[in-house]
Amino acid sequence: MKLFTKTTILIFSIVGTTFFGALLFSDNLKQVGKSKLIASTIIFSIIWSVAFNKLIANIPVPFLSIVVTNLIGGLILIGPIWNHHIGKEVEYKTRSAWGPILSFIVLTGAILGMFYWVQK
Repeated sequence: MKLFTKTTILIFSIVGTTFFGALLFSDNLKQVGKSKLIASTIIFSIIWSVAFNKLIANIPVPFLSIVVTNLIGGLILIGPIWNHHIGKEVEYKTRSAWGPILSFIVLTGAILGMFYWVQK
């Protein structure tokens, strides 16, 4: 069984959003035969991002509030949610993160390209 590591999920959560980390975690759930939990994981990540950003919106540095939201959301994914649904001591082989990295770069480039095109 090949899974994305906790570190990979955390980095994607911080750099992207908790939603991106949840997508990788959801793939892990599929690998361990717990596909029924994918929807609740994705819903958690969306609710987490929206609700927590509302709570800490008054932080004077907006970038910091986003990073804090994503960091804590990622830590929740790789901590209690991982331990409960996948297990603390599960043995697995590390899955390469290059596919998600390239997808993230392409998606980010497309979004930035659209913003550039709209502003012209």
